[in-house]
Amino acid sequence: MPTVLVDRLVSRRFSQVGVENKHAMKQLVEHLYSLGHRRIAMIAGRPHVATTFERVNAYKQTLLGHGLPVDEALIHDGSEDAKSFDRLLALKRPPTAILAGNNRSMMRLMQYLHTAGLHVPRDIAVVGFDDFEWAGFFPSQIDRHSATDRNDR
Repeated sequence: MPTVLVDRLVSRRFSQVGVENKHAMKQLVEHLYSLGHRRIAMIAGRPHVATTFERVNAYKQTLLGHGLPVDEALIHDGSEDAKSFDRLLALKRPPTAILAGNNRSMMRLMQYLHTAGLHVPRDIAVVGFDDFEWAGFFPSQIDRHSATDRNDR
């Protein structure tokens, strides 16, 4: 039976229609890099999903392409536990920017940052993969100086 998967690839036997994960992820990392961020964390999203693997690999390759190390401590496993976000931001050298790998991760991240009293983009930069209906409620103003003013980017 002919089968086409949408946004999932479980086997090369099936055709897939989906987002160009590698290119889009590269654009997100490039955007943060162009703003001066060098400690870019990623919330990977659902583990063991082909799209997650593609996005994480593209994130790593883009960092390496800029001569930045891949710090596994900056790759969040996608769990929604606030303690795991706490660990990410409590690192000796915490991230200055966080990339959310999907909508659910973005929602959890924004909830966490709000609860923690952190403001985007003043305290930390945030970008997300995908789009969602309420994205327009986030401030669109980007403080291009905040990234370079903070130390050790």
